[in-house]
Amino acid sequence: MALGDDGDFRMVGFRQVMRFPPQDVLGGTGSILGRDFTTPFGGNIQQPGSWSTNNYYNNNNFNQYTNNNIFNNNITNNYNNYNDCSLCGGGGGGGTISVVDSLTSTTYSNISTLNFSGSAFASVVESPTGTAIITNNDTGGGGGGSTLEYGEIISSTKLVATEAIWSYDIEIWQNGAPTGTTVTAYNTLERGNTSTLAYGYTVSSADGQSIPGTVYKVQPVPTGAFVVMEDTDAFSLAGTDYWFSAPNRIDGTCT
Repeated sequence: MALGDDGDFRMVGFRQVMRFPPQDVLGGTGSILGRDFTTPFGGNIQQPGSWSTNNYYNNNNFNQYTNNNIFNNNITNNYNNYNDCSLCGGGGGGGTISVVDSLTSTTYSNISTLNFSGSAFASVVESPTGTAIITNNDTGGGGGGSTLEYGEIISSTKLVATEAIWSYDIEIWQNGAPTGTTVTAYNTLERGNTSTLAYGYTVSSADGQSIPGTVYKVQPVPTGAFVVMEDTDAFSLAGTDYWFSAPNRIDGTCT
């Protein structure tokens, strides 16, 4: 073995770089440990000096990196900003929000999850700041959204004595059976009726139903009929109403 070769025991203590194996080089090129870390102590290996007192540790670029803006400001602050969100209650998450149903004037408190249902989700906007407005338009309501329901007419009430216009009490059906829930609905085919016109016929102004020259009358949609209703704001400036389209019954006898 030539004098000074790697592993030459005769060179122990002369600050030579020794590789056991080649990747373990103390103080080699590119190492964070400078060559002054290697100290002769009489054995057959080299060891680093004290990390807590040596200037290479306290003053070098590694120490500066741990205190620079990349680490402390960007990473730490972004983490804090992520947790400090108004939706999560702020300061680490786990908070709740309130959800307002403007149709029924109901407020749900302590909500932590929002699930959007339906096939016609329209948009979410923030107005004012901190409030999300969620819009769904299912089948053509005037802008505030609409919902289809199926039901059976159980009664009707004439709204004006001289017009063939009724309101209808309809029991909603779901899953093949009545639900016991009754809503008030209106017939779109009656909306244009007046005291002299009903269902396309000229009628007597006395009741808005009797067809002059006959004994026929325009009657409400029969009780027991099933209809498809839409809860829509299309015909209302304040809130929504149920509307359906069904032909009126016309009864009487020939003279």
